[in-house]
Amino acid sequence: MARKLRIEYPGATYHVMNRGIDRRVLFRNERDYRRFETALGGLVELHQVLVHAYCLLPNHFHLLVETPRGNLSRFMQALQTRYGVYFNRKYGRSGHVFQGPYKAILVEDGEYVLKLSRYIHLNPVRTSAFKDCSLKDQIAALRRYRWSSYGDYIRPAKRRAWLSCARSEDNVASMFGTKRHGYRTYVEAGLRAEGDEMTEMLREGLPAIGSDEYLERIHSMYQDLRGKGKRKQEDAADWKSSKVATPARILQAVLDGLEIGKQDLTRRRGGGLYRAIAAILLQKYGGMTQREVADHLGVTTGAAISMQRKALTQRLTTDAELRRIMVRIEAELMKRNEL
Repeated sequence: MARKLRIEYPGATYHVMNRGIDRRVLFRNERDYRRFETALGGLVELHQVLVHAYCLLPNHFHLLVETPRGNLSRFMQALQTRYGVYFNRKYGRSGHVFQGPYKAILVEDGEYVLKLSRYIHLNPVRTSAFKDCSLKDQIAALRRYRWSSYGDYIRPAKRRAWLSCARSEDNVASMFGTKRHGYRTYVEAGLRAEGDEMTEMLREGLPAIGSDEYLERIHSMYQDLRGKGKRKQEDAADWKSSKVATPARILQAVLDGLEIGKQDLTRRRGGGLYRAIAAILLQKYGGMTQREVADHLGVTTGAAISMQRKALTQRLTTDAELRRIMVRIEAELMKRNEL
């Protein structure tokens, strides 16, 4: 399978994530966690990247990385190779340690970086083990968790020297104010929220998180890469997926699944739900931006599409029949397009 295009430029910020191969455990004990942290800290200096946040879980990791030199690939190759060699030697094994290439999603500066840092830091208590725990117990466990950068933010006296929040005011920490309590309050408030906007954004599978304007810019970068013939073996790759359905096929799958006519998509009353379903699938399988979706569906702005999608996401949490319809539409779409 062709590798996906990867956008790199000086100053880019990414959410980077990878798992153990076949979802196996990456960190079996304290020594493994420490070895990964040591490798991460050493390579931060060597490659001159900024790690704003990280979290290590037993079978995967999350990083929030800024690359002033536009060198994410070299940094991640070195990190995964260094840890992979250690892991194989220690446990007398060979072969891949990680589940294929790492996943890197571009992130717009500002509020999106702030929200992503909270998402990363809350990972340790967003597991089935804490599902029935009280809020007090979740907060206590979060503050105790050793293998993330959250402790560095709320206990600056013990902050790692290589973590970027200790180096300058022009980084993620500067967005939370000068007092650590402000950031702690912000992160832990996420445990009380009914829904997590960042989780939904990441589930969409797009290669970037940000405003409409930012997504447009990143989309243009992907188009430029193809137009210049860079990585010709990836010409068939879409900016989100290696196989793309046409807008016409996506809309037809929506119409068939909902058993409605094309005119129902444009109805002022009652058509919002249908447009939201179409919008999600046009972005997910068609690689379209919110603005492109809005134009295609005859909606005035991308913001309107975003609002309709948020309403749909909330409804899907309580409407089992609607969830079944969505599954049926996607299954048919995938079958038609051999995705």
